[in-house]
This record gives sequence, C-alpha cells and structure tokens, in this order.
Amino acid sequence: MAITNLRGKYPDLISHMEEVGYSKDYISRVRREIEYVLQLTDSGAASSYIGVCSEYERIGITGDRLARRQKLLALIAQFDLEGRLPNGSRRQQLFKKGAYHKLCCEYKAVIDFYYYAESERGR
Repeated sequence: MAITNLRGKYPDLISHMEEVGYSKDYISRVRREIEYVLQLTDSGAASSYIGVCSEYERIGITGDRLARRQKLLALIAQFDLEGRLPNGSRRQQLFKKGAYHKLCCEYKAVIDFYYYAESERGR
C-alpha cells in the first residue's frame, strides 16, 4: 500500500470533491491530510499508508481522532492506489475489521484449527 502518485493526482481528487458538492470543511480536512501524508513521505517517516497510520499512533493520536484520520486516509489511499473517486455512498476502509488479521500466523493457525474442528462437530 505504498504512496504512489498522490503528489501529482491529488488536485483531481480535490476538484472532484468540489464539483460533487462536498463541504468546504471536509475538503479542507482531506487537503490537510494529503499535505501531512506528503510531508511524512518527503521526510522518510512513512512510505505507505499503513506507515502513516503507525506514525499517528506513534505520536499519540488515539480514539475517535485516530478513527477520523484513518477514514480520511482510506479515502486518499483508495483514490491514489485504485483511482476510485469518493461518491459519498460507500465508507472508505483502510484496515480490515476485527483483530484476526493482526495476529501472527501461529495464532491464526490455532484459531483456524479450532474453528474448523467446531464446524466439523456441528455437522
């Protein structure tokens, strides 16, 4: 999930959001988030969108504030990596929900084993 073409493409995102009718406040937050992402990229502090989220956590952003920043970051990442423009009808998601995907492979194997055994038992 590397930051690829954001610097050259983000004006298209901003102009699309203005044309579609997003609020000036929301567009301003997206613009500030883009500037922060580019600043982290330039300084070498992050080279991917996951790295930007790690940087948020490192500097102490938590709770609702972290969730809001991650939603903005997901919108930006989907535009940068997939070329998807926001249309207001779908939620942007950068991370999978739940904690399973955060586990190391050994713990996943244990959970998968018990999940499979339980599903076989229920047949």
